[in-house]
Amino acid sequence: YGAMVTASQAWTMNHPLVDGWGNWGSPTDGPAAARYTEAKLTEFSYNVMLQDAHEWETKPNYDASLEEPIRFNTRIPTVLINGGEGIAVGMATRIPTHNLRGIATALRALVDGDPKAAAKHLVPDFPTGCEIVKDDGLLEYMQSGSGSFRMRALCDETEIDWGKRSKRTALTFTNLPLHVNTEQLGEQVKNALEKGQVTTVADVRDESDLSGVRFVVVLKASASAQQARAELYKYTSLDTRFSANNTVIDGSTPVQLAPYDVLSRWLSWRDETIIRIFKSELETRRNRLEVIQGLIAALDMIDDVIDTIRRSKDKADARKKLVARDFTEIQANAILDMRLSQLTKLDDKTLRAEGKEVQARIKELIKLNSNKKLRQAYILDEVDAIGGARSGGDDNGSDSEVQRTMLQIVTELDGFDARGVRSRRERRLHRRRRRLLDICARYRSVRRRARAGRQRAPHALDPRGRRRGVWAVATVAAAREVADAAVR
Repeated sequence: YGAMVTASQAWTMNHPLVDGWGNWGSPTDGPAAARYTEAKLTEFSYNVMLQDAHEWETKPNYDASLEEPIRFNTRIPTVLINGGEGIAVGMATRIPTHNLRGIATALRALVDGDPKAAAKHLVPDFPTGCEIVKDDGLLEYMQSGSGSFRMRALCDETEIDWGKRSKRTALTFTNLPLHVNTEQLGEQVKNALEKGQVTTVADVRDESDLSGVRFVVVLKASASAQQARAELYKYTSLDTRFSANNTVIDGSTPVQLAPYDVLSRWLSWRDETIIRIFKSELETRRNRLEVIQGLIAALDMIDDVIDTIRRSKDKADARKKLVARDFTEIQANAILDMRLSQLTKLDDKTLRAEGKEVQARIKELIKLNSNKKLRQAYILDEVDAIGGARSGGDDNGSDSEVQRTMLQIVTELDGFDARGVRSRRERRLHRRRRRLLDICARYRSVRRRARAGRQRAPHALDPRGRRRGVWAVATVAAAREVADAAVR
């Protein structure tokens, strides 16, 4: 269940594999118990893993009653795109996420024989869109697959109104590092202020909304924005490190690989998989072509075929006589299974057209199986179809869906003042909203019982939640609008 939860979280994976229904957690809270949630695969999972399901390598399950896949025939290197983290006996792995379009570009450079260009596009890219600081730690990771590099929130300096006549400089931080949230940052700023580590901050605000996560730091009148930025990056998680360790299973051996090596070995594995898939399809197409040729031949001598079948004792005897007339056993079975509606001229034209298409596909499959460059071009087209701009690929940085998901982690009215606690006005608004929402909950419960005939409906609510003395026919939706209006 824990693995499925991780696969559904847009703030952990660049492309979630599971579409979760219910409370699947947030960066600040854990998910609900498994019995309270539902899940299905995302469209991305289907396109990446299930397109070639009939060609999975399988093995018997625990009681040999079913076949289970050994591995999925993934059409893109998801081990890099979505990363992974885990601990085993004597080893551990922590693979950062990478950009899908960057992977597609790196694959093309790898096929073209330009490893340096491929490596440039394999810089980690996290779903929150934070900045990756290019330092020695990042270079070490790129070269060996193990290293500690820095993630940093994006910062924008603006001027805001402060009081009636004055203005203050404010630092707006967006695209926070992985697993960092605004509640955690507020506590860190509070602790840094108490210890005297941060001396330039006058106020801290959480202004996250539907457009994305915004953590606003208002500076003191005489404070330097450069100094404040340096203090906040040093003493809070606005600048933090990610310790990467690309330990993967290559065949049956655990090895530590650089991102370029992971991509290169995936390309080799995908090429072997494509060969197996093409060989299977080639066999299927050849069998179909044999059936089509047999049906066309049967239609050309349909009267003799029908006469032969009518004179036979049973189906086995009819099959034997058809084989004696130069039909193969597969063709004889297809003829015996043929319906009367297939004896028309129109169906004859359809079969001949299908035969030409199957023959063309057989020639194409033979070329693909014998030419490595054509197979690599086929693999690149698959990756481009998934990671290209026309099919939902992602640019570097976070997208709007991730930002909307991150909004769910932010509690409304959880702003912090310079001491790291809610201001008086925010506490008052928070209490008012909670009180009105409690009224809504009680109203819903009473209305439910009233509909069951056990109790009369409550009075209508005025904007402050008090009864007006008139019997209400308002809905719970109206009561929620009252609560939101009171907060505004």
